[in-house]
Amino acid sequence: MTTTLPPPAPRSSAPGRSRPATWLLVAGLAVAGGIHLAVGVQHGPMTSHGGFFLALGAAQAALAVAVGRDAPEQLLRLAAALSAAVVIVWAATRAPGISTDAEAVGPLGPDRDDHRSRYRHRRPGAAAGWPPRRAAQAAQLARRRRGGPRRRPSHVHDLVPVRAPPSRPR
Repeated sequence: MTTTLPPPAPRSSAPGRSRPATWLLVAGLAVAGGIHLAVGVQHGPMTSHGGFFLALGAAQAALAVAVGRDAPEQLLRLAAALSAAVVIVWAATRAPGISTDAEAVGPLGPDRDDHRSRYRHRRPGAAAGWPPRRAAQAAQLARRRRGGPRRRPSHVHDLVPVRAPPSRPR
């Protein structure tokens, strides 16, 4: 007389886990992973930040795939802990009074015009190690953006075309 054991129950019927909540977690991880991968590419000048975002995006995308395939409870807890840690780090870098590079990076990514905004107290271009002529042009553009005077140093005239003042009728 042989007895056979019943087949094991599928993992998705684990107590306390609802299928819509699992798919919501998968969608959230996939969207967050895609956003972090895209933001990582935008952080090209700051390689440490870009590498962090690329690694985080890849980890979130991998977790989304794993959770979508009926992952064990431990992996769900890991995904929840990673997501909570990301939110905490994001909030901490935007808190006032904390000296981080948060001034250089807004909530949606780096400023495209001036990714080195932490050096605003210095001459624009000098912080980047540009040659003096290029630094002078950067300073001129920065003054123009702030609405300052449009005076050109004498050594910049050969690089920047000078517009003639508007002629007045006589």
